[in-house]
Amino acid sequence: MWKVAAQTAIEVPMTGVGWANVAGTYGEAQEEYFASGNGTEQEIMVADAPEYVFNEYLQVAIAYGPAVAIMIVALIIGGFIIAIRNNNYGFAGCIAAMATVMFASYPLQSPLFVVAIALILIGGWLSSPSSIIGLTATAIIIVMTCLFLTHSETRDIRNGFAVAHSLHRSRNYRKSNTLLLDLLPHTADPMVLNIIGKNYRALGMCDSAEYYLQKSVNRCPNRLYPHYLLMQLYGDSTCLNPSAQQREARILLDMNEKIPSPAVDEMRMEAQSILKRNK
Repeated sequence: MWKVAAQTAIEVPMTGVGWANVAGTYGEAQEEYFASGNGTEQEIMVADAPEYVFNEYLQVAIAYGPAVAIMIVALIIGGFIIAIRNNNYGFAGCIAAMATVMFASYPLQSPLFVVAIALILIGGWLSSPSSIIGLTATAIIIVMTCLFLTHSETRDIRNGFAVAHSLHRSRNYRKSNTLLLDLLPHTADPMVLNIIGKNYRALGMCDSAEYYLQKSVNRCPNRLYPHYLLMQLYGDSTCLNPSAQQREARILLDMNEKIPSPAVDEMRMEAQSILKRNK
């Protein structure tokens, strides 16, 4: 996850992609990574669709650009050094603990944690014997905190997806896709891609269906369901492709599932029947 996120942070615009678009940007980057064939077997097995990248330095770099991430790191390091030099070990320890949590979790997703982090940094910087340095750093931290709290909105993906899925089930495929395509930049969840593909298949738009289902395969290559949907797509009379259908059936039978389930057994039984029928 950090490998993909670090590469994404390097490639995003200098101003970033926005807090609400981090998950979608990460999902696209993960697709490209696995589509290039660089992913190892272990990486394929553990790949998922995270809402956060579990490293707030990378999260901030993707959202607001590398310059902002570097500034935050500088404030953390500076506050820690000043607290240590002036024997304020309480705040120094708090800053070290905070920096560690930010390295492997997602405290910036909670406004209360954001405020707590800001207060800890201010405490470290105010340890400085120079009031100018302390007050200047405090002003910078307060401004950055206020800007972050007002520009870190996230989209209600779950509710939006539920509405779009209901529209899909009621066969309102075009409206469902309108909602899903609007959600796509804000989420890494391959299920959004799966439903988009199913909607396009129902509309008889085979190329578009194949495109989004293949994106789902690349996004989380350890999941069987996108291959199952592709197998069904290639068996559709509108999108008929027997050789591709058999290829997807073989993939379904050969892949190791992460969690065995009756649904997996059913998909594999259908794949076996397709291969037998085409012998």
